[in-house]
Amino acid sequence: MKILLLAHIEPTGGTGTYYKRVISFLLSQGHEVVPVLKHEDLIVSANTDTFPDLEYHTYSKHYKLDYFFYRCFRKVNLLNFYLLFRDRILIRHHVKVIKPDFIFISQGGGFEYFGALSTHLPTLCIIHSLFTKSKEDLYFKALKKLEKIFKFNSNKAIIHVSNNANDLYNKFSPFKNFKTIVIPNYADPFNESKTIHETLNIFTAGHLQGWKNPILWAECALSLCQKYKHVNFYWAGSGHLYDEVYNLVKNCDQIHLLGFITNMPDYYKIADIYFQPSISESQGIAVINALAAGIPCVVSNVGGLPDSITNKLEGFLCNPTDKTGFINSLSILIEDEELRKLMGANGKRKYNLLFTQQQWTKSMEAAFNSVLLN
Repeated sequence: MKILLLAHIEPTGGTGTYYKRVISFLLSQGHEVVPVLKHEDLIVSANTDTFPDLEYHTYSKHYKLDYFFYRCFRKVNLLNFYLLFRDRILIRHHVKVIKPDFIFISQGGGFEYFGALSTHLPTLCIIHSLFTKSKEDLYFKALKKLEKIFKFNSNKAIIHVSNNANDLYNKFSPFKNFKTIVIPNYADPFNESKTIHETLNIFTAGHLQGWKNPILWAECALSLCQKYKHVNFYWAGSGHLYDEVYNLVKNCDQIHLLGFITNMPDYYKIADIYFQPSISESQGIAVINALAAGIPCVVSNVGGLPDSITNKLEGFLCNPTDKTGFINSLSILIEDEELRKLMGANGKRKYNLLFTQQQWTKSMEAAFNSVLLN
């Protein structure tokens, strides 16, 4: 079966790993995969090293005025409408050229590629972003009116990576004829021995962007480093807030901003606690990795994070604005080694139950077949 894979993803992070795992899954099932990506640079950064033999296409080169229209429609708050009609035209072009039997969509955010849902082909659409009514209400109302024109068929399904994302979509989306499925990302098994070290290490991984809450992270780290001289904080990741965070913590030699790294497992090996105070998070793949490594977690109670962490079982949940709550929760774990071991073991059990490759593959096979048989 030939599968057209439309991808709007970041080359790193949860969306990037999920995308690559979808390709591996489809190839393992004996399908021919033809990826269509947004930009040429994504082909280089996200694909060629892993899947060099695939026939890659880019999305925007078929529409030379795309950037001009993109800016114009964004200025008048009609960007989503433009994307919808643009995608409908471009996707039908790719369908005509590639002649696929199935469409797989992996989109990191927004509503790009929703136009693919108007084709006659069976389609699975993975949505990594969180739906909210306030931003998209006008768009949804218009889509509902266009539903008959676009002829959305029932041989489609929407995949979400957390129960929270699924609930928000079902609450705010105007489309009730699409089945929705929750298939969380998985973590690779962590079989390496933990490194013995004298310091206590608190690890965080992710983009240094606003939704990851790095300023509050820095404030918590500074406060705890004043109290505990044997504690080190590490953040692995880059982003536009890197300089601002660096200026906050540069005078504290217990806080380390690692930037983008390729040896992430080395830091899970030395981590005693995982800390992620995100403001928004559809799932949080780094937290799943921490569970696989048996590391207790202190995370915010937003998005898909409560799917991974039950408060006081695998770690602690705090409101993303509750700096005192984060500091207190981290202090409890810093001071109680036995509790760290207990919560880490609880996390390992949850990983084995919910977040393994075997469970993901089983769920993806069921979703794929359910669309084909509709």
